[in-house]
Amino acid sequence: MDGFLIVNKPKGLTSHDVVEKVRKKFRVKTGHLGTLDPLATGVLPLAIGEATKLTPLLLHRDKEYAGEMVLGFATDTYDIEGKVINKVERITVSREDIEEAVKKFRGDIKQVPPMYSAIKKGGKRLYKWAREGVEIERKPRAVSIFAFRILEFNSPIIKFYVHCSAGTYIRSLVNDLGETLSCFATLKELKRLKSGPFHIKEAVSLEEIISSPSISPFLKPMEMFLQDIKEVKVAAEFVKNLLQGTPIYKSKLLSYPPEVKKGEIVRVVNEKGKLLCLAESKFMGKEIPSRAENNIAFQPRRVFRKT
Repeated sequence: MDGFLIVNKPKGLTSHDVVEKVRKKFRVKTGHLGTLDPLATGVLPLAIGEATKLTPLLLHRDKEYAGEMVLGFATDTYDIEGKVINKVERITVSREDIEEAVKKFRGDIKQVPPMYSAIKKGGKRLYKWAREGVEIERKPRAVSIFAFRILEFNSPIIKFYVHCSAGTYIRSLVNDLGETLSCFATLKELKRLKSGPFHIKEAVSLEEIISSPSISPFLKPMEMFLQDIKEVKVAAEFVKNLLQGTPIYKSKLLSYPPEVKKGEIVRVVNEKGKLLCLAESKFMGKEIPSRAENNIAFQPRRVFRKT
Protein backbone atom coordinates (compact mmCIF):
# COMPACT_ATOMS: atom_id res chain seq x y z
CA MET A 1 0.00 0.00 0.00
CA ASP A 2 1.53 3.27 -1.18
CA GLY A 3 0.09 6.77 -1.31
CA PHE A 4 -0.97 9.72 0.78
CA LEU A 5 -3.50 9.82 3.58
CA ILE A 6 -4.96 13.27 4.26
CA VAL A 7 -5.99 13.25 7.91
CA ASN A 8 -8.17 15.89 9.54
CA LYS A 9 -6.23 15.91 12.80
CA PRO A 10 -8.31 16.22 15.97
CA LYS A 11 -7.39 18.53 18.83
CA GLY A 12 -5.31 17.06 21.64
CA LEU A 13 -3.09 14.70 19.66
CA THR A 14 0.45 15.30 18.47
CA SER A 15 1.36 14.60 14.86
CA HIS A 16 3.42 11.66 16.13
CA ASP A 17 0.34 10.29 17.93
CA VAL A 18 -1.56 10.26 14.64
CA VAL A 19 1.29 8.53 12.81
CA GLU A 20 1.52 5.84 15.50
CA LYS A 21 -2.22 5.13 15.45
CA VAL A 22 -2.19 4.61 11.68
CA ARG A 23 1.04 2.63 11.74
CA LYS A 24 -0.13 0.25 14.46
CA LYS A 25 -3.61 -0.26 13.02
CA PHE A 26 -2.58 -1.00 9.44
CA ARG A 27 1.05 -2.09 9.96
CA VAL A 28 2.38 0.19 7.23
CA LYS A 29 5.39 2.46 6.94
CA THR A 30 4.09 5.92 7.84
CA GLY A 31 5.43 9.45 8.15
CA HIS A 32 3.87 12.91 8.37
CA LEU A 33 4.50 15.97 6.21
CA GLY A 34 4.64 18.82 8.70
CA THR A 35 4.03 18.96 12.45
CA LEU A 36 0.83 20.31 13.94
CA ASP A 37 0.67 21.29 17.62
CA PRO A 38 -1.73 19.28 19.83
CA LEU A 39 -3.96 22.37 20.02
CA ALA A 40 -4.25 22.57 16.23
CA THR A 41 -6.64 20.68 13.97
CA GLY A 42 -6.92 20.22 10.23
CA VAL A 43 -4.79 18.96 7.38
CA LEU A 44 -2.07 16.51 8.43
CA PRO A 45 -0.83 14.64 5.33
CA LEU A 46 0.61 11.19 6.01
CA ALA A 47 2.94 9.44 3.56
CA ILE A 48 2.29 5.70 3.39
CA GLY A 49 4.73 3.07 2.11
CA GLU A 50 6.75 4.22 -0.90
CA ALA A 51 5.21 7.69 -0.64
CA THR A 52 7.57 8.37 2.28
CA LYS A 53 10.31 8.78 -0.35
CA LEU A 54 8.49 11.87 -1.61
CA THR A 55 8.50 13.63 1.77
CA PRO A 56 11.51 15.88 0.97
CA LEU A 57 9.70 17.21 -2.12
CA LEU A 58 6.44 18.00 -0.34
CA LEU A 59 7.45 18.89 3.22
CA HIS A 60 8.53 22.48 2.61
CA ARG A 61 5.46 23.77 0.80
CA ASP A 62 3.24 26.73 1.67
CA LYS A 63 0.59 26.40 4.39
CA GLU A 64 -2.81 28.02 4.97
CA TYR A 65 -4.54 28.44 8.32
CA ALA A 66 -7.68 29.82 9.92
CA GLY A 67 -7.54 30.62 13.61
CA GLU A 68 -8.62 32.64 16.62
CA MET A 69 -6.52 34.68 19.00
CA VAL A 70 -7.42 36.30 22.30
CA LEU A 71 -6.23 39.79 23.17
CA GLY A 72 -5.31 40.89 26.67
CA PHE A 73 -2.78 38.32 27.85
CA ALA A 74 0.28 36.31 26.77
CA THR A 75 1.41 32.84 27.82
CA ASP A 76 4.77 31.08 27.91
CA THR A 77 3.68 28.76 25.07
CA TYR A 78 2.05 31.57 23.04
CA ASP A 79 -1.22 29.61 23.07
CA ILE A 80 -4.23 29.16 25.35
CA GLU A 81 -2.78 26.03 26.97
CA GLY A 82 0.23 27.82 28.46
CA LYS A 83 0.87 29.71 31.68
CA VAL A 84 -0.13 33.38 31.68
CA ILE A 85 2.99 35.56 31.96
CA ASN A 86 1.66 39.00 30.92
CA LYS A 87 -1.72 40.70 30.80
CA VAL A 88 -3.49 44.02 30.57
CA GLU A 89 -6.55 45.14 32.50
CA ARG A 90 -8.24 46.91 29.64
CA ILE A 91 -8.18 46.41 25.85
CA THR A 92 -8.54 49.65 23.93
CA VAL A 93 -7.50 48.65 20.39
CA SER A 94 -9.90 49.05 17.48
CA ARG A 95 -10.38 47.06 14.28
CA GLU A 96 -8.48 49.82 12.49
CA ASP A 97 -5.56 49.51 14.92
CA ILE A 98 -5.39 45.77 14.27
CA GLU A 99 -5.59 46.12 10.49
CA GLU A 100 -2.75 48.64 10.57
CA ALA A 101 -0.58 46.43 12.81
CA VAL A 102 -1.15 43.36 10.62
CA LYS A 103 0.45 45.14 7.65
CA LYS A 104 3.84 44.90 9.40
CA PHE A 105 3.65 41.11 9.31
CA ARG A 106 3.00 40.65 5.60
CA GLY A 107 5.75 39.78 3.15
CA ASP A 108 9.22 38.52 4.09
CA ILE A 109 9.76 38.86 7.84
CA LYS A 110 12.06 37.59 10.58
CA GLN A 111 10.48 35.42 13.25
CA VAL A 112 11.87 34.06 16.51
CA PRO A 113 10.66 30.47 17.13
CA PRO A 114 8.84 29.92 20.44
CA MET A 115 10.63 28.15 23.28
CA TYR A 116 7.88 25.54 23.24
CA SER A 117 8.81 24.09 19.85
CA ALA A 118 10.43 20.92 18.50
CA ILE A 119 13.58 22.69 17.30
CA LYS A 120 16.73 21.07 18.69
CA LYS A 121 19.39 22.98 20.59
CA GLY A 122 22.30 21.19 22.20
CA GLY A 123 20.82 17.85 21.18
CA LYS A 124 17.55 18.49 23.01
CA ARG A 125 14.17 19.84 21.89
CA LEU A 126 13.47 23.42 22.91
CA TYR A 127 10.24 22.47 24.65
CA LYS A 128 12.21 20.14 26.92
CA TRP A 129 14.53 23.00 27.88
CA ALA A 130 11.46 25.16 28.48
CA ARG A 131 9.88 22.59 30.81
CA GLU A 132 13.07 22.70 32.86
CA GLY A 133 12.77 26.46 33.15
CA VAL A 134 15.73 27.13 30.85
CA GLU A 135 15.48 29.94 28.29
CA ILE A 136 17.57 29.25 25.16
CA GLU A 137 18.60 32.00 22.79
CA ARG A 138 16.92 31.54 19.41
CA LYS A 139 18.01 33.22 16.22
CA PRO A 140 15.35 34.91 14.08
CA ARG A 141 14.35 32.93 11.01
CA ALA A 142 13.27 34.25 7.63
CA VAL A 143 9.68 33.34 6.75
CA SER A 144 7.19 34.64 4.19
CA ILE A 145 3.65 35.74 5.01
CA PHE A 146 1.78 35.81 1.70
CA ALA A 147 -1.53 36.77 3.31
CA PHE A 148 -2.57 37.75 6.83
CA ARG A 149 -6.20 38.84 7.04
CA ILE A 150 -8.48 39.75 9.91
CA LEU A 151 -11.79 38.00 9.31
CA GLU A 152 -13.67 39.19 12.37
CA PHE A 153 -13.03 41.23 15.51
CA ASN A 154 -15.29 40.92 18.53
CA SER A 155 -13.09 42.04 21.40
CA PRO A 156 -11.16 40.29 22.79
CA ILE A 157 -11.41 37.64 20.01
CA ILE A 158 -9.83 38.05 16.59
CA LYS A 159 -10.56 35.54 13.85
CA PHE A 160 -7.89 35.47 11.15
CA TYR A 161 -6.53 33.75 8.05
CA VAL A 162 -2.84 33.21 7.19
CA HIS A 163 -1.11 31.92 4.06
CA CYS A 164 2.58 31.44 4.81
CA SER A 165 5.77 29.64 3.94
CA ALA A 166 6.77 26.39 5.62
CA GLY A 167 8.51 26.93 8.94
CA THR A 168 6.22 29.75 10.06
CA TYR A 169 5.03 29.56 13.66
CA ILE A 170 1.49 30.93 13.87
CA ARG A 171 1.82 31.11 17.66
CA SER A 172 4.80 33.44 17.25
CA LEU A 173 2.93 35.51 14.67
CA VAL A 174 0.06 35.96 17.12
CA ASN A 175 2.38 36.76 20.02
CA ASP A 176 4.31 39.33 17.95
CA LEU A 177 1.09 40.98 16.81
CA GLY A 178 -0.02 41.28 20.44
CA GLU A 179 3.26 42.99 21.35
CA THR A 180 2.88 45.40 18.44
CA LEU A 181 -0.62 46.28 19.68
CA SER A 182 0.73 46.64 23.25
CA CYS A 183 -2.07 44.52 24.64
CA PHE A 184 -0.65 40.99 24.21
CA ALA A 185 -2.29 38.16 22.25
CA THR A 186 -2.55 34.40 22.61
CA LEU A 187 -3.52 31.75 20.08
CA LYS A 188 -6.86 30.19 21.01
CA GLU A 189 -7.68 27.92 18.06
CA LEU A 190 -5.92 26.95 14.85
CA LYS A 191 -7.00 24.89 11.86
CA ARG A 192 -4.71 24.07 8.95
CA LEU A 193 -6.68 24.40 5.74
CA LYS A 194 -3.96 23.51 3.27
CA SER A 195 -0.44 22.05 3.28
CA GLY A 196 1.17 22.18 -0.14
CA PRO A 197 -1.13 20.27 -2.49
CA PHE A 198 -3.16 18.74 0.37
CA HIS A 199 -6.50 20.45 1.10
CA ILE A 200 -8.96 20.25 3.98
CA LYS A 201 -11.75 19.33 1.52
CA GLU A 202 -9.99 15.99 0.96
CA ALA A 203 -9.22 15.32 4.62
CA VAL A 204 -10.78 12.40 6.49
CA SER A 205 -11.29 12.19 10.24
CA LEU A 206 -8.83 10.02 12.13
CA GLU A 207 -11.74 8.21 13.78
CA GLU A 208 -13.19 7.18 10.40
CA ILE A 209 -9.80 5.96 9.19
CA ILE A 210 -9.00 3.93 12.30
CA SER A 211 -12.46 2.36 12.41
CA SER A 212 -12.07 1.06 8.83
CA PRO A 213 -10.77 -2.50 8.23
CA SER A 214 -8.58 -1.20 5.39
CA ILE A 215 -6.62 1.95 4.66
CA SER A 216 -6.98 1.54 0.89
CA PRO A 217 -10.24 3.52 0.44
CA PHE A 218 -8.60 6.62 1.90
CA LEU A 219 -5.26 6.51 0.06
CA LYS A 220 -4.53 9.06 -2.65
CA PRO A 221 -2.08 7.98 -5.39
CA MET A 222 1.39 9.52 -5.28
CA GLU A 223 1.07 10.86 -8.82
CA MET A 224 -1.80 13.18 -7.80
CA PHE A 225 0.54 15.43 -5.84
CA LEU A 226 3.44 15.69 -8.27
CA GLN A 227 1.72 17.51 -11.10
CA ASP A 228 4.01 20.53 -10.74
CA ILE A 229 7.05 18.33 -11.40
CA LYS A 230 7.80 17.74 -15.08
CA GLU A 231 7.20 14.27 -16.48
CA VAL A 232 9.19 12.04 -18.80
CA LYS A 233 7.90 8.71 -20.11
CA VAL A 234 9.99 5.60 -20.65
CA ALA A 235 9.31 2.52 -22.80
CA ALA A 236 8.73 -0.83 -21.07
CA GLU A 237 12.01 -2.33 -22.36
CA PHE A 238 14.06 0.20 -20.36
CA VAL A 239 12.13 0.08 -17.08
CA LYS A 240 14.16 -2.70 -15.47
CA ASN A 241 17.50 -0.95 -15.97
CA LEU A 242 16.04 2.33 -14.78
CA LEU A 243 14.77 0.78 -11.54
CA GLN A 244 18.26 -0.65 -10.97
CA GLY A 245 19.68 2.88 -11.04
CA THR A 246 20.95 3.03 -14.62
CA PRO A 247 20.58 6.47 -16.23
CA ILE A 248 18.47 6.67 -19.34
CA TYR A 249 19.25 8.92 -22.31
CA LYS A 250 16.76 11.34 -23.77
CA SER A 251 16.79 9.42 -27.06
CA LYS A 252 15.33 6.38 -25.27
CA LEU A 253 12.34 8.24 -23.88
CA LEU A 254 8.82 8.20 -25.29
CA SER A 255 8.19 11.78 -24.19
CA TYR A 256 10.37 14.58 -22.92
CA PRO A 257 9.55 18.23 -22.11
CA PRO A 258 12.14 20.36 -23.96
CA GLU A 259 12.34 22.96 -21.18
CA VAL A 260 13.96 20.58 -18.65
CA LYS A 261 17.19 22.09 -17.30
CA LYS A 262 20.39 20.44 -16.16
CA GLY A 263 20.07 19.35 -12.54
CA GLU A 264 16.27 19.50 -12.53
CA ILE A 265 14.28 16.74 -10.85
CA VAL A 266 11.59 15.09 -12.98
CA ARG A 267 9.16 12.25 -12.43
CA VAL A 268 9.61 9.22 -14.67
CA VAL A 269 6.55 7.17 -15.57
CA ASN A 270 5.96 4.05 -17.67
CA GLU A 271 3.71 3.78 -20.71
CA LYS A 272 0.63 3.48 -18.45
CA GLY A 273 1.56 6.57 -16.44
CA LYS A 274 2.69 4.69 -13.32
CA LEU A 275 5.36 6.50 -11.31
CA LEU A 276 8.69 4.67 -11.50
CA CYS A 277 11.18 7.09 -9.99
CA LEU A 278 12.32 10.65 -9.55
CA ALA A 279 15.37 11.39 -11.68
CA GLU A 280 17.84 14.21 -12.17
CA SER A 281 18.58 15.68 -15.59
CA LYS A 282 22.30 15.65 -16.34
CA PHE A 283 24.90 15.54 -19.12
CA MET A 284 26.75 12.28 -19.64
CA GLY A 285 30.31 12.62 -20.89
CA LYS A 286 31.62 15.88 -22.29
CA GLU A 287 29.27 18.80 -22.74
CA ILE A 288 29.81 19.46 -26.44
CA PRO A 289 27.28 22.08 -27.61
CA SER A 290 26.74 20.44 -30.99
CA ARG A 291 25.94 17.13 -29.30
CA ALA A 292 24.34 18.43 -26.11
CA GLU A 293 20.90 17.06 -26.93
CA ASN A 294 22.28 13.54 -27.40
CA ASN A 295 24.16 13.66 -24.09
CA ILE A 296 21.16 14.51 -21.92
CA ALA A 297 20.26 11.67 -19.56
CA PHE A 298 18.18 11.15 -16.45
CA GLN A 299 19.81 9.64 -13.38
CA PRO A 300 17.39 7.91 -10.97
CA ARG A 301 17.48 9.46 -7.49
CA ARG A 302 14.46 7.97 -5.74
CA VAL A 303 13.25 4.66 -7.13
CA PHE A 304 9.86 3.23 -6.26
CA ARG A 305 9.42 -0.50 -5.99
CA LYS A 306 7.20 -2.27 -8.48
CA THR A 307 3.76 -3.23 -7.16
